[in-house]
Amino acid sequence: MKKNNFTKNPMKQIFKKIKETLEASDKIDLVIENEYPKTHFKCELYAYKKGWNLFLPYQDHLFFHNIDTSQENNRLEFISKLHNKARQEIDLLFKVPKIFIISVANISSIFISQKPFSAEEIKLSQENTRTLTGGEFHSIFLIDLQSKTIHCQGKSFTQIEGIKHHFKKVDPQNRSYYLITKIFENITKESSIK
Repeated sequence: MKKNNFTKNPMKQIFKKIKETLEASDKIDLVIENEYPKTHFKCELYAYKKGWNLFLPYQDHLFFHNIDTSQENNRLEFISKLHNKARQEIDLLFKVPKIFIISVANISSIFISQKPFSAEEIKLSQENTRTLTGGEFHSIFLIDLQSKTIHCQGKSFTQIEGIKHHFKKVDPQNRSYYLITKIFENITKESSIK
């Protein structure tokens, strides 16, 4: 029996589906590249979006990686290194210290694997990355295709007068969360992914 394209090269099809989901998800200034275009920092897919929240501008930077292609022995260290490199690359776009940046950079590194992630890798993805200095929000998402699981910080809630509020578009953590979970749902509903 002849295998279909998805079975031969599942990751290629998954990244194609990610690109399609990104293109359909938001029509506002979404730029999709095969690599980060400024310095050729390597990733399988890069997406960038600018927008406004109330009176403040924001930038969303999404770096997608196929972690299975890594030749590194220490995957935890490699994930951390790639994510920090993405943060450094975006930091170079700004000429002032982070505390003075008006347009907040939201940097998400998304690692996709057909193998399970370790407990240490999952812990890294769930760490709180909010800082008092501002100017940047960053997060790591781990997509485990084998168990169809996504690991991340989750949603962010704000307490106002004792009531939890959930801002889907204003909060950068939530913007990333909803977009990546939408992508996750689209790529894991394929029956060929086990």
